[in-house]
Amino acid sequence: MLAVCCGITINNNVIYGSINTESSLSGLWRRCVMAKLNDSKNLGDFILATRKRQGLTQEDLALASGVGLRFLRELEKGKETCQINKIFLVLHSLGSSLYVEDKRDIS
Repeated sequence: MLAVCCGITINNNVIYGSINTESSLSGLWRRCVMAKLNDSKNLGDFILATRKRQGLTQEDLALASGVGLRFLRELEKGKETCQINKIFLVLHSLGSSLYVEDKRDIS
């Protein structure tokens, strides 16, 4: 998969821009928000900000994700022992994906 970003603005580890995940530059472009997540607190902050930007309550998101309200509250607070499968349910409900970067030199 090719992912091309353009029009990028960086603000406090959050990247705002446009992304094209098609195989050519003429593909569909969409606005995106990406965040560098270094720990559970960063992940919680991202989920909280995305939920609020979409106008959702914690109750709305918990119901849409199929997780408990307590789990969502703990996730947004950055609890370190949250279950990864439930995190993916919440991210999916927000229309978000999680990407991993390999920082090793692969040349």
